Amino acid sequence: MQLIKKIVNMSNFQNTAYHVCSFWSMRSAILLMENTSDVLDDVIAYSSNMQYCLSREFIAQSPLMRSVSMHEPRWSRVFATQHVRSFERGSLEVRGNDWVVASAGGRSLVGRVGEIIEFAAAGGSFVRLHLLQARHVAFDHMHGGRIKLPRASPSSEQCVLVESTSFHEVHCDDRDPEELAFTYIY
Repeated sequence: MQLIKKIVNMSNFQNTAYHVCSFWSMRSAILLMENTSDVLDDVIAYSSNMQYCLSREFIAQSPLMRSVSMHEPRWSRVFATQHVRSFERGSLEVRGNDWVVASAGGRSLVGRVGEIIEFAAAGGSFVRLHLLQARHVAFDHMHGGRIKLPRASPSSEQCVLVESTSFHEVHCDDRDPEELAFTYIY
């Protein structure tokens, strides 16, 4: 609350809402670039029981499991999987179908959350997230706390390493036929 009072005072009580929103959106963008968290600190809510059968038919049912089985070096040590309904990192809760900005290694993607799966492996578990309609984001697209991307920009599906990625929830405004606008929620 004290921080908001300082922002209001700095704005000289003119355009207060704009200054507060600008401050919080820029703060979020800065945190996106530098904040990562350990998956051990996440609070995970599961939507299934642990599955020990990793047959080809079972793996074929999930685009995320197929991707992990083909590209993850630790796949050979996986002995079980469990679907995740949501995970909390700090005060952010990431759930299926949410729009998020995922940042890791100086690269940011905006997309809709698909499956989230925890893989139990020898040496420890790891969590992967399937990001749908993923588009690369450069923060020069940010205007007044919003990210605007042309609707025609190429999108893809991505497998996201949850433990080394910073997440921020955004709202997708897709009413404009030419562009998608994303506004930070958290």
